[in-house]
Amino acid sequence: MKRPLTDEDFAAQHKYSFDIVGNELTPSVHYDFKFKDYAPWVFRELREEHFHLDPADYLLSLTAKYILSELGSPGKSGSFFYFSRDYRFIIKTIRHEEHKFLRSVLKDYVNHVRNNPHTLLSRFYGLHRVKMPHGRKIHFVIMNNLFPPHRDIHETYDLKGSTVGRYAPEDPPPAPGEQPKSSKVLKDINWIKKGRRLELGPEKRALLTEQLRRDKEFLKNIHGERGGSHGVMDYSLLVGIHSMERGNRDHVRRKTLKVFEPELRGRRNHQDPTEASAVRRAMRQSDPKQLHEHELTHRHPTHHRRTSTSSANGPASPVSQAAQPKVVTIDASAQPGRTSTSSAADGPSLIVPNQQPVPENASHGALGPTDDVLEGASLDQLFQDRQHFLFYQDEGGLRATDEYNLPMDTIYYLGVIDILTPYGCTKKVEHFWKGLKADRHKISPVPPSDYAERFFSFMKAIMRNGGDPETFLTGKDKEKNQ
Repeated sequence: MKRPLTDEDFAAQHKYSFDIVGNELTPSVHYDFKFKDYAPWVFRELREEHFHLDPADYLLSLTAKYILSELGSPGKSGSFFYFSRDYRFIIKTIRHEEHKFLRSVLKDYVNHVRNNPHTLLSRFYGLHRVKMPHGRKIHFVIMNNLFPPHRDIHETYDLKGSTVGRYAPEDPPPAPGEQPKSSKVLKDINWIKKGRRLELGPEKRALLTEQLRRDKEFLKNIHGERGGSHGVMDYSLLVGIHSMERGNRDHVRRKTLKVFEPELRGRRNHQDPTEASAVRRAMRQSDPKQLHEHELTHRHPTHHRRTSTSSANGPASPVSQAAQPKVVTIDASAQPGRTSTSSAADGPSLIVPNQQPVPENASHGALGPTDDVLEGASLDQLFQDRQHFLFYQDEGGLRATDEYNLPMDTIYYLGVIDILTPYGCTKKVEHFWKGLKADRHKISPVPPSDYAERFFSFMKAIMRNGGDPETFLTGKDKEKNQ
């Protein structure tokens, strides 16, 4: 059921109680965990109307038997990252302050997505909370995973435009015959010292620059319900690089993920026959930290059972289901084969050039049939939702092009992440303290307006023919780089 969003939809909170195997309980029954779904109608519209997710696929991805965890979680912020079984979605724990801030800016976020369908900002698909009996509350969001399930990411960069403390030590190259280690997340100084560039021809360079401009304007001016200082900071451009020449022969992704699959020993014990009791017992007997790495097997369903349920008060389940995705319209005034998106409030239209598909055999050493994510699935199925968006049309990413806009052998996976940090008291103190020891203009915590302009300038500089990124280095780092 479709209907216009109301103010009540943005403030809505739906509570559910469950036993350990997911059976919904009445409020008076003893529960194993409670689940709270925030603004379900809002996120449902985002998923299905704007991000073009199929509701059945979304449900199946998040309710599969396996959960993938990236080795190395948690991140610097203390958040834990988990992936859906098909590697399309990220489940990320967030602090209560981030949760409150997202709810307070959700209406502005929805409006930005409506006006900028090709936005590079993180795509939020759901905001939830779980609580165990006598335990703490855990808030988490469900987001898009920028990186593809079928391509190794050979280099990963987290770029902010700051060059103070923005260097990550790199592992030495592997010895002859030794397998390469999983790639680390590198930072701004690593990018500059390696002489990296976003190799994009004039068309894609102009499109990316314009979308980054729109997104940074939004981040610079957004503010929470309490008002005060406008804008957020500390966000970054995540860049994943896939070399088509190198392909998947290093199997990077297999080395950075582990699979959680609880073994339900004793599920049919005569003394305790219920499924919920069996799962509780298995959970007590297993330690998630000891779960071993598991090679993915051939169990990918080729036919999905599609269901759709809703109620007058909101989606009937934590993962909502509704209408079919809609397609991107073609601008009749543009050249044939070009897609157009425009917003009077945001400036000129973005015209999509004709995209040449990446051949399926372009990468040497594909993951092969042992990867159940790909078994029976075509590239169109894997990236059905991404085909609507400018910067994710080349196998879920943006393929490098030369100055004649012809394709090259690199695919970039790009997105602006960590967009929930307002410039509050903590960041102001951090700005003052770090500014005593380093250049105040090059440290990471700066006011949102300064942060946005520096971020945008740096992103333009790292593109081909965009300028000299070394101007962002401190004097000390410039001497080291010579």
